[in-house]
Amino acid sequence: MKTKLFCRGLIAISALACLTGCGPAAGSSDVISIYCWNEEFKGFFDKYVSDEKKAVSETDKVRHFEGKEVKWTVTPSDNGAYQDALDLALKTQDISKEKVDMFLGEADYIQKYVNSDFTRDVTAIGVTDFSQAYEYTKQVATDPNGVVKGMSFQACPSAMIYNRVIARDVYGSDDPAVIQAKVDTWTKWLAVADEMKTEGYIMTGSESDSYRVFSNNAAEPWIVDETVAGAVKHMVRVPSIVKDWMTQAKTLFTKAETQTSDIWGSVKTNSLAKGEGEGAAAYAGKAFCTFGPAWYYNFCMSQCTAGDWAICKGPMGHFWGGTWLLLPKGGDNDSEVAKIMNAFLTNEDVMRSLINNEGQYPNHKAVCAEVGNSDHHNAFLGGQNDTKMFNEMVDSIEIKNTTMYDQHCNEFLQEQYRQFLNGTVTEKQAVTNLGIALKAKFATLDVSEIANFLS
Repeated sequence: MKTKLFCRGLIAISALACLTGCGPAAGSSDVISIYCWNEEFKGFFDKYVSDEKKAVSETDKVRHFEGKEVKWTVTPSDNGAYQDALDLALKTQDISKEKVDMFLGEADYIQKYVNSDFTRDVTAIGVTDFSQAYEYTKQVATDPNGVVKGMSFQACPSAMIYNRVIARDVYGSDDPAVIQAKVDTWTKWLAVADEMKTEGYIMTGSESDSYRVFSNNAAEPWIVDETVAGAVKHMVRVPSIVKDWMTQAKTLFTKAETQTSDIWGSVKTNSLAKGEGEGAAAYAGKAFCTFGPAWYYNFCMSQCTAGDWAICKGPMGHFWGGTWLLLPKGGDNDSEVAKIMNAFLTNEDVMRSLINNEGQYPNHKAVCAEVGNSDHHNAFLGGQNDTKMFNEMVDSIEIKNTTMYDQHCNEFLQEQYRQFLNGTVTEKQAVTNLGIALKAKFATLDVSEIANFLS
């Protein structure tokens, strides 16, 4: 999941856990080595799959599986740091005393590993039953030759998350059906933003809140390969729908209906928090909505008041993030890795626990259908059955027009455009700076056409 996933508040914890709880272990097949960027999946593993089957405490951090110690190497994903650390480990796998046995990847860059020789066929080690997995999650982990290189324990349909208290104050109702009718197109959504301002609120806490809704519906990829004079050029071309987002962001900010903020920053975070007082007064001047999947509001909105929120589809169906477990070439513990993967792919008790205890939307059709048709309710969402809501959205998810560079393209674009909104640079310079940043990170990219993007 993207995402700084598990939120910035846990990044420091993740790094600390790597240094203290995931300490050095001798390189042998007696140690199962797993690479990841935060502790979300690690926590699920600890509670539902490890030999101990309990959450980690400060005094008891070591976990085992099938009698073997599990070592987690946790590197935060900011600025591609996780990929850099993982790349080094995979490239030195043949000579390393400690092999990587499994690693985690997310949608923004998973193709980089799936379409490489650094990963292997999971079906060859016994991970074969994808009958209950949502098709797109298998598709993403499959290389051009049809080889399945990994699996995901979650699906990530994403929704508009809105404040019930503000909805009642402005519209007299917080019913998801009522709110959805008001925001089912971007034209209507922008009209709601105007009404929110009139009533003393802002629409979103960050200009980037809606970014993923646009970018995950792109009709073109960020990078297009073209052959010129016998040489292949990797051309950077900003998807047209991203330009639509830029227009929206500029409109909202100009009207003072949003703020400039990294979506993981304190400005955005505080915009969703309840202030002093009761009812709508406690949210005066605060944000009406944001966008995200189940992992977002269950893990990244801890500062928010449970019960004050609900979800609806919003203007466009979309997804955000997802975590895949991938099989590297040269690992020492294939049997154990297969059992871990299968536990998070086919074990219905684990899937139910992810919903009931963790607020996840698991990658299991039957369990999701069962829970969606039950009296399940999410207390954070005021009793709403979010599994039922996501069941109505998940089949529309498509992973298309993605490239291995997407994480950096998406992050750099938002960072540079925020500089323009803040008045630091011109809009043209912001786009030019995007090209400079991408070229500095990936020397093989051709950024010559970026300068013409705004024309």
